Amino acid sequence: MRRLAAQVAGQVHEAARRCLGPGPGALDRTSFEEFPREPGWARAVLDEGLFVPAGTGFRFAHEAFAEWLQGAHADLDLLPVPGHRVGPAVQALLLLGRREGTVQLAFRLAELVPMATAPAVAPGTAPAAGSPAARAVDGRWWAAHLLSGVLLRVPDARPYTGVLRLLADRITERSLRAGGFVQTGLEAFGPWFWERLALADEDRMDLLRRLLPADGPPCGRGGGRPTRSGTRGGSGAQAGRGRGAVPSGAVSRAGRPSGRQGPVPHRCPTG
Repeated sequence: MRRLAAQVAGQVHEAARRCLGPGPGALDRTSFEEFPREPGWARAVLDEGLFVPAGTGFRFAHEAFAEWLQGAHADLDLLPVPGHRVGPAVQALLLLGRREGTVQLAFRLAELVPMATAPAVAPGTAPAAGSPAARAVDGRWWAAHLLSGVLLRVPDARPYTGVLRLLADRITERSLRAGGFVQTGLEAFGPWFWERLALADEDRMDLLRRLLPADGPPCGRGGGRPTRSGTRGGSGAQAGRGRGAVPSGAVSRAGRPSGRQGPVPHRCPTG
């Protein structure tokens, strides 16, 4: 039984590795049928719900498990790859941190910050597909999703405060140049991101102080442009003026994120 279990585990890993190849992240029927049928592998993984039919091929039934498994085989030096591979890439970075330590992971994340905070493309000026500008846009999207995905999943973000300070400083710089946070296209690092980080209150407040200028000038002096939802939004730091630069509702009495799921709107004082 142990030999059979080891054989099946090896075949599952091989299937995960093949799912990282070109295509939508699934095994085509030919690849699936290459696995040996003698131990009943193909029938077993379908009967047990490990794989399910997907179009003309098969895919892992549980996306989170598939991303975790594929992360063990993703090559971090071959990024970026198609958008549906961002999950395995995040898992590969988390695995790097577990295997090689927080210093190595922090180094990788710091390399992503300049790309993730590069200037956004102006509306209506989308670059031609395949052009250097288009590749830069794709790289920006990838870097932002890798950074946010990893930093929100680490159980303790304190070893990455240097990366977070660098990110906060770059966001503030971009916001000042663009005329406010909402003009930067950096929605992946809105208030909800900073609220959910696994940090102590003092570390979170230090970051929010760095982000304070990113909200732009107060309402009535050219700032606070409307967001898509019709409210006036920013990086979230502006809401903390006078309260230690903590956004309203960002931290509970226990010092943990309150669970807010969306951005904290910047509301102008009334009366």
